[in-house]
Amino acid sequence: MTTSPGARDAHRWAAFGASVRGSAHVREALPNQDAVGCRSGDSGRWAVTAVADGHGHSLAVRADRGAHLAVDAALEAARSCWEALRGQAGGFAAAAVAEELPTVMATSWMASVQRDLAEAPLTASELASSGNAEALSSYPETAYGTTLIVALAVAGSIVTCQIGDGDVVAVKRDGTVFRLLPADTRLVGTKTTSLASRSALSDFRASHVDVDSEAIEVVVAATDGYVNSFSAEDGFAAAGRDLWRLIHEVGASSVEGALASWLESTSTDGTGDDATLAILFDDVGLEDTVRLPDPGTTISDGGIL
Repeated sequence: MTTSPGARDAHRWAAFGASVRGSAHVREALPNQDAVGCRSGDSGRWAVTAVADGHGHSLAVRADRGAHLAVDAALEAARSCWEALRGQAGGFAAAAVAEELPTVMATSWMASVQRDLAEAPLTASELASSGNAEALSSYPETAYGTTLIVALAVAGSIVTCQIGDGDVVAVKRDGTVFRLLPADTRLVGTKTTSLASRSALSDFRASHVDVDSEAIEVVVAATDGYVNSFSAEDGFAAAGRDLWRLIHEVGASSVEGALASWLESTSTDGTGDDATLAILFDDVGLEDTVRLPDPGTTISDGGIL
């Protein structure tokens, strides 16, 4: 028996994600320069997911390391911001987290980068491969350049922060998809803002929305290697709706198990770039409506058909 939306229990948040090395990176013997991470606590009272995409620019010789450091900084910053503000009223706490989180993440990431550089300075080979040893020597943090998207379910709200490209959408209970952040009109082609930039704090976009008033069940975040693999302008939004539908039909664990193979297929058929995707969802909102898959829905090793 399905309960009415107004009678539902408290939210119980969970998250999962996957990241795959793009086919182009395999051919060029490059590492996966994306990263993904998820964390939850207080028996699902909060959950956070982060995706990062290390820059492909020649100066970003440690982009893969920068992306992993960004995800680590984001997960810890989200937890600490929530714990510091959890006693405040729901909406106020979410607004405070949205305001504070970019600063905490950026500061923590830069400190991690500088520790990494102190322990392992840029090598002569890395400087030479950058194509501009002078510029990289004067500001070595550029070597770790990366984007970052963070989605945090907290206090009945979704807090979202982003710097750089990629995309993040929410899916409502009726299947409607909407962007959680406004588009950054400066991101044209391969041009992107960066966590390594001196202007990083002013380049962050952040927002918070009320889960119940917007009837949000699922949030999907992805790096541009996945987003740009769709030829249609609304391709990523449609994929978000498909994921929401599949979680309803076959359950989150089945979707999680198939996600990496789906990303590999999407990357191969699309840009060939690394592809990373993370899903944040309200398990309470979904658990009473999970159904067996209909005959037209199959999850295979090659993806979702």
